Amino acid sequence: MTGMKPVSKAEVDAALEMSADPAQLQLLFVTFPATLAHWNSRQADAYETASLLKAELEREEARLSMLWREMLIAQGEKPTKDFVDNKVRVDPSYTKARVAWIEADAYRIRVQGVVDALHAKHDMLISVGANIRKEFPTPSISARTTRAIATTPDPHDKDDEL
Repeated sequence: MTGMKPVSKAEVDAALEMSADPAQLQLLFVTFPATLAHWNSRQADAYETASLLKAELEREEARLSMLWREMLIAQGEKPTKDFVDNKVRVDPSYTKARVAWIEADAYRIRVQGVVDALHAKHDMLISVGANIRKEFPTPSISARTTRAIATTPDPHDKDDEL
């Protein structure tokens, strides 16, 4: 693969790991945005590489089509489009460009899968966070306590000292 860092199983497993340990969940909440940004960047790079290699494949196909057509005409033949296309498809330079594009596109799809799984993980983290908040509700303040706080003078307020 041209210029692409392979996606290892360990790297994918680390990105998608989800622990039930509350301390680990807190770490996940903190580190998740960076993990998602990393994989989004890799996805963009993979898309760019696959797109550039697809364009290169198309240029090579056009170049070889003209080359084969001119060569066959120079030999006195009247080649059909299908005949020229077949010559192009078995040409080693076309095959090499096509394999490079296929590898890049497969990589792009693998990274897209990781990004999609990370979005699902994000949804799960939100759900887990909501469930944790339900289990450990914050103490509510009663109406009487709220009134008492509101009517208590602030000791730092200079107007009350006059």
